[in-house]
Amino acid sequence: MVKTSTVLFGELLPEATFERAVKIVARADAVLAVGSTLTVYPAADLVRTAVMDGADLVIVNQGETAFDSLAAALVDHPAGEVLPELVSAIT
Repeated sequence: MVKTSTVLFGELLPEATFERAVKIVARADAVLAVGSTLTVYPAADLVRTAVMDGADLVIVNQGETAFDSLAAALVDHPAGEVLPELVSAIT
C-alpha cells in the first residue's frame, strides 16, 4: 500500500505536523485561505489562531466561509482564476 502525505476526511492530522503549523501561524503576518469553507477542525483553528495573534486573513473561496467576518479581504471567485493573477501581481 502506498500512502501519500495527505490527510483524508476522518483521519487525524499528524501531531508533530499540526504542532509545527500552530507555531508558524502564531508568527504569521497574514494568512491566505483558498478554496475552503473553513469548517473542518482542527485545521480551521489554525486560521483562527493566526487572526487572534494579529494576522490579516484573506479568503479566496466561492461562497461564504465560517470566518468571513474575521477576514481583511474576501475574494468570492474561482481560486483557479484568482491565484495566477495574485502570483503575477506579487512577483
